[in-house]
Amino acid sequence: MHIYFSRSSDSLVGRDDQALAVIKNAAAVNGKNLDLTYHRQVKLKDEHVEESGFRDLLSRRWRRITLFLWFTWIGYAIGYYGTVSSSFLYLALSNMFLYSHPSHHHSL
Repeated sequence: MHIYFSRSSDSLVGRDDQALAVIKNAAAVNGKNLDLTYHRQVKLKDEHVEESGFRDLLSRRWRRITLFLWFTWIGYAIGYYGTVSSSFLYLALSNMFLYSHPSHHHSL
């Protein structure tokens, strides 16, 4: 059996003692010894969530990865379009050749 944390665990941010009690309870229910896996020197840290928007994608911090992902996506889109188009063109031309060749005409 495993204990999973719900979104309500977000309410424990900043309350280290209560958060540690929830973790200890989950470890006990799961048959784990928290003292072996959790070091007492480790402190729970408050995480700061940054507010961001579309313009942040082109900020100095994110510009490189953003452009890389955009060009990768565009490359795959063009590659897919080219593959589908050339496959269709190949099949259309081979069928046209197949049915226009005199050896494939049947007389009634």
